This record gives sequence, C-alpha cells and structure tokens, in this order.
Amino acid sequence: DGYLDPGDPSEAQSVGRTGAQLKAALAAATSGDVVYVADGATITIDSSNWYGWLRGWGYGCYVKAGVTLAGGRGRAGITGGVIRMSSSLYPQSDGECKAIFCETGADVCGLTLVGIQDGTSGGYNWAGIWAGVNSEIHNNEVHGFGYCGIMVYRNISGAWIHHNYIHHCQQEGNGSTVAVCGRDIYNTASAVIEGNVIDYARHFISGERGRSSYVFRYNQLGSHCTNVQIDCHGQNDEYPDYAGKDDGEYIYPAGEDIEVYNNTSRNTSQPLVGIRG
Repeated sequence: DGYLDPGDPSEAQSVGRTGAQLKAALAAATSGDVVYVADGATITIDSSNWYGWLRGWGYGCYVKAGVTLAGGRGRAGITGGVIRMSSSLYPQSDGECKAIFCETGADVCGLTLVGIQDGTSGGYNWAGIWAGVNSEIHNNEVHGFGYCGIMVYRNISGAWIHHNYIHHCQQEGNGSTVAVCGRDIYNTASAVIEGNVIDYARHFISGERGRSSYVFRYNQLGSHCTNVQIDCHGQNDEYPDYAGKDDGEYIYPAGEDIEVYNNTSRNTSQPLVGIRG
C-alpha cells in the first residue's frame, strides 16, 4: 500500500525500443530526466549498444547522476520492458559485465533484467545492476547473473534496494542476489535492502570482507538457497593465514554495521544468518 513507482511513459523525456535508442537516450539524459524502456520491448545488450569499459569495473549501460531509467513492470495491462544481456559479450576482458551502472542518485525501476546464467556452473563474473551512491533500485525483476543480481561496491553508500524480485543468481563460489562489498578497512559500502522477494541463490545477501554495512528487513526469502542465507564474511573466513594480524593490509572485518530483522524465510536447510569473520 502506498508504493509509488515513477515508471510512466508520459513522464519520460525519451522512450527507447531498441538498444541503439536506449544508448542514445541515456547518453543525452541529464539529471532529472526519465528514460523509459518502451512497453513490450525486449532490448538485447551487445557490444554495439552499450557503453563499454566503465570506471575500470566492467561493461554496461550507464545511468548518469540523477537520471531515472524506468519501465512499466507491474502497471495494469502492461508488459514492461525487458533488457537482456547477449551471450556474445562473454568473454570480455575478465568477464566483468554489468547490465546497468548507476551514478549518484540514479533511479532504476520497473524493468526486467535477464542475464545468461541461471545455473550454478560457469565463470561469468556478471552483475545485473551496479548501484551508485544514494541510488534507488526498485520494482525490477533481476535474474541470471552468476555473481550477483545487484552489487553495492566499495565507496558506494546509501543505496536503497526495495520491492524487487531477484532470483537465479547462484554461481558456485559467488552467487548472491545482493552483494555489499567494502573489501577492506579503508573503504565502506552500505545499503538498505527491504521489501524484496528473493530466491534461487547461493546467498540471499552477502557482505564481503571489510567495512560492509547493510540493513536487511521485510524481505521474503524462498526455499532455494545453497549456503548461508544472510551472510557477511571476513578475514577468518577468506584468509585464515592472516587472521588476527594487523599489518595494515590484511585487516578484513566481517562487516561494520549490520541490521537484520523482520524477514521471512522458507528455507529450512541452510543457516539463516552467518556473520563469518
């Protein structure tokens, strides 16, 4: 009740139906603009219509600061737009591909994002959405990204991830629907993850070593999870040879500030919460 979704084509400055149109619209957008993926459209992202290597972190479509990328998912009588990753993108560099990159204050809502890896095998280090500082990611369906559905990486704070359906992000050794990764004691990462429906993952959420902070609340967790459901791991877990050492390089706490409450899980085979550092 009361959830408002800005995914309305009448509010958009531009509407894209093809990959080329989407790339051009995002390139031209400025803060406050809405770029809308046309209802019923399926856009396949390949090397001709994405931005290429960004900020050293991989490939993807770039949503500038303050720009909204929206679709019509969930609106009555509407089939919302779909953004699908082409398998031809792999391998690129080290396989670091992301469907969407968000800059500060970007908003991504009302889309279906489809990766190429619903299963548990393979080496694709792909994420569906790379969050930005104070970005909002909501009312999306995200699946088929082996590394994680949504990534909150070092020096990204204030990401708000809510009312999404995230599933089939379950690559062995990675596989999180949401990953919060501060990485070390010098960098932070933080997010609020709430009101999502999550299933088919190795972890429903993972906090990587370092100063990773999250609030995880009011989420519905399915029965398909193959490891700790709500996770944060640190140096004892990943680098046992350095446990307890303070040499300025190998200091990896298992997160910084973590709050977990009011979630419902249907999984009875894996631990619900594991702070493993």
